Amino acid sequence: MPTADHSGDQPGSFKPPRRSQRRNQLSSHYKSMLYPTFRHLNEILVRWAMRKYKRLRFHTGRARKLLAGIARREPALFAHWKLGVRPDSWRMVGAG
Repeated sequence: MPTADHSGDQPGSFKPPRRSQRRNQLSSHYKSMLYPTFRHLNEILVRWAMRKYKRLRFHTGRARKLLAGIARREPALFAHWKLGVRPDSWRMVGAG
């Protein structure tokens, strides 16, 4: 039974939009609603750095500084950094 979203040419030819397309659609209209999620992703990256590097094990601030340096050097490394929610921005302060 074909639906409005399905072209009907071949069974199974309908493909849902990719995540990046959905993110772009959401960010063009509701960018501020995504900020908490992106801040959470930055916090996950901080915790990852703390697990990966022994010298950062108990130093959240140092891990944030490390990620801030990476974000300055490679601002296009993560999709949410491209949108401006980087660990060195004011939005990162107090997240978590």
